[in-house]
Amino acid sequence: LGLELEEHEEAVVKECDVAGKEYQIEQTLDNMEAAWADVDLEIVSYRETGTYVMRGFDEIQQQLDDHIVMTQTMAFSPYKAAHAQRIEEWE
Repeated sequence: LGLELEEHEEAVVKECDVAGKEYQIEQTLDNMEAAWADVDLEIVSYRETGTYVMRGFDEIQQQLDDHIVMTQTMAFSPYKAAHAQRIEEWE
């Protein structure tokens, strides 16, 4: 094609690497958002005590813990700039 891309190989590879890492952050944020869209907080009566408990708390707590760790990891990523606002909203 006559574009002499081999002269710019290092820059192209670097940009592709950055774009790939930014896309990975975007996908992680999308997956986290989708995971919470399906969560229903179900409050049920606890026996005959007149109190209530949240059903499925352990699974929700585990998901929350996982997403906190992922959010913190993304917040310290050198590739976060394109998604900094979304990451901050998750924090």
